[in-house]
Amino acid sequence: MTSAIVFDFNGTLSDDEPIMCEIFIQLFAEHGKPLSAQEYFDKLAGFSDPEIVRTWLGEDHPDVDAVIAERVNRYRATVGDGSSIHEHVREAVRYAAARVPLAICSGAARAEIEPVVAAASPSAFRRSSPPTTSCTASPTRRATGRPSRCSEIQRTRSFSRTPRPASRRRRRPDCA
Repeated sequence: MTSAIVFDFNGTLSDDEPIMCEIFIQLFAEHGKPLSAQEYFDKLAGFSDPEIVRTWLGEDHPDVDAVIAERVNRYRATVGDGSSIHEHVREAVRYAAARVPLAICSGAARAEIEPVVAAASPSAFRRSSPPTTSCTASPTRRATGRPSRCSEIQRTRSFSRTPRPASRRRRRPDCA
């Protein structure tokens, strides 16, 4: 029996990878280092914002945080209306919310997630019974540069109603 469902946000609930690509293309062109869609998807998609900015604009870029803040602002302006969450996803979320607690665990900033979810599925993630929760996972990475499932698993433990005693906890092989 499923006791809860934890969703990833970008690319799962929110169909936004092409939107992220376009935003980075515009930003990087403004910073003097143009990026093509092919380059974004081949070299940058799936990485955290700091990794994307440092990879493309250089480790020594003077203001990584400002570039990321502008990316977040443009993202919110583009999809803050909930348009990146398609109706079939909204229906699935509403269906699940009527049955089990829901949560969002993501490397995305909470400031990006909340307005999109509030606009797209307020009844599922705001007023659902059982209650819902969201969190932002740290961008834990393995040698591949991709997120470690360990960070997501560690976050989902906090949603458990009865935590397992330490002696009964299982470790995943890819968790440090």
